[in-house]
Amino acid sequence: MIKTDKRKAPDILASPTVYAMSATLIGAVLFLLIYGFATLLPTNVSFIYNSKDADVFNHQLGFDFFRTSPWRNPIGLQSYYPYPYESSVIYSDSIPLLAFFFKLLSPILPEYFQYFGIWIFLCFILQGVSSSLVLKKIGLSYMQAMLCVPFFILNVPFLFRCFHHSALAGQWLILFSFLMILSESDMKPRKRIVLWTLLCGGSVLIHGYLFFMTGFLMSFSCFYRFFKEKKRVSTLAVFFSCVIASLFAYYLGGGMLPHANIIMGGFPHYLFDPVDLINPLIYSSFLPPIVYLCSKESAVYWGLAFIILLLMSVIFIIIKRRSIKPFFKKHRFIIILTMIASLFLFVISEGPRPRIAGQTLFNLIKPDSDYDLIAFLSTFRATARFILPVLYLIQICVFYVISRFVNKQTLFTLILIPCIILQYAEIVPKTAKGGADSIVSGYHTVFNDCFDNTFSSNARHLSFISDNYENIAAAGVFASHHNMTLNTSKACRGPKNSVWADITAWNAEQLSQDTVYLIPDDYIPYLKPVLLTDDHLIYYCDEMICIFHKDLLQNTPGEDAAMLDSSMLYDILDHYYDPELAATPIGTFDDR
Repeated sequence: MIKTDKRKAPDILASPTVYAMSATLIGAVLFLLIYGFATLLPTNVSFIYNSKDADVFNHQLGFDFFRTSPWRNPIGLQSYYPYPYESSVIYSDSIPLLAFFFKLLSPILPEYFQYFGIWIFLCFILQGVSSSLVLKKIGLSYMQAMLCVPFFILNVPFLFRCFHHSALAGQWLILFSFLMILSESDMKPRKRIVLWTLLCGGSVLIHGYLFFMTGFLMSFSCFYRFFKEKKRVSTLAVFFSCVIASLFAYYLGGGMLPHANIIMGGFPHYLFDPVDLINPLIYSSFLPPIVYLCSKESAVYWGLAFIILLLMSVIFIIIKRRSIKPFFKKHRFIIILTMIASLFLFVISEGPRPRIAGQTLFNLIKPDSDYDLIAFLSTFRATARFILPVLYLIQICVFYVISRFVNKQTLFTLILIPCIILQYAEIVPKTAKGGADSIVSGYHTVFNDCFDNTFSSNARHLSFISDNYENIAAAGVFASHHNMTLNTSKACRGPKNSVWADITAWNAEQLSQDTVYLIPDDYIPYLKPVLLTDDHLIYYCDEMICIFHKDLLQNTPGEDAAMLDSSMLYDILDHYYDPELAATPIGTFDDR
């Protein structure tokens, strides 16, 4: 008689690898449905430079100038954008971790190159992987987890950042931090130290706000393990390893810029408003806004589908409140600690000027407040972002509750699938912006095409007389791809630019011989009429006047560039010069 092995076969669907691989597929499919393939092509930079969102092209320009600038110590520093101030790739939001890597590969990369499409694609995947592993850890079955994963991708806080504040799409760092908290009791001390250090140190080189949130969750974990589990030596080792690694990463990225030449944006500038959790604002395809608030940073609308699931979970808890009591009693310490931590994040996300439905409750920032302190805190002026860990915690809890009370897989599927469709239909059309409609290699404007290869290598600087962020793209692309510096930039906390200094130099007739001057029509009134000598050549192209020393000319500009003589330029400046307007400094960005 043949004996059979009656041992139960392993459930392949229970493997974390299967969860992660399936979530990878979900993330990849959703990305391609929303953004298509065109954004993934590294040479497709046109959709970034032509974006109406000034932040998007500035992130790309941050990398373009960092790529062409010489290596510095620390490696995140460069002074090409804006020249002559030192700036950091951290503060151009160019995702330093990727900027370092691709700068190393720069000699073999094509002239026009972008990694933001690849980054957002990876964020879709990692958002799915991290959420699926968290859901597995709290007990959701394979099918339950896969049906919940899309909600961690199809949400306003995540999609709003994609191709807008692209670095902040790395919200999977928050979810992986939750996974660490849930898993580290099973880990050896060395593994905990390594993983937490990688999360915290790595988050510094992605975005400062993500570091704050990841570091907060790490500190939460350390506090719990130090006082509840009495694992004090290993816990202190985790904490100080993370602190040291994070400070080193911050230094490496060039974050420690001199205080004197940094833009101060004010604090706080963008606050969280609790009403926005249910306020569609501009993010719903079906509902009008309850009240339109100016700050898009408070983009936290849950969506109709998730609100339905949230209400459903609340009803389940009320109905089954007696059966839940033992659970709360058993985990009382961690639940209370979590509530305190969530309250803390809520308070700091509201900032010192808390508001509800757009109405400010009170203001702790006084006119005589310490300027240096406020300037330092302006690094985190968008306090609304600090609510993200609380939002993801609520999402996790909602899906846990529903999975516990909807025991039948068929019923669970019937509930979740319509909700996924509703969430996609409502959120995606209004929230997901920035995709490329077609694949276009390189970048073309009339100005860039006219003056491509016009100047010799002696042209070291491009002086762009404008503080209009939307005009910086054409000037920045030209300068970075011709190994020239640019006097202005748009950075979240970068250096003041030297536009006003260049205007002052122009009015004093002190033009630099190695500088190309670019003046958009709108900024002609700022310049005094100056009669240039024959040493300078003047062209008009793409609604911009381009002036440079004749020794810089290498090739004749394109046919769309009309040549002017000095007297014509003088007449134009004399006609449009506005002394009152010219006395107003532009391009300094200092709120002092």
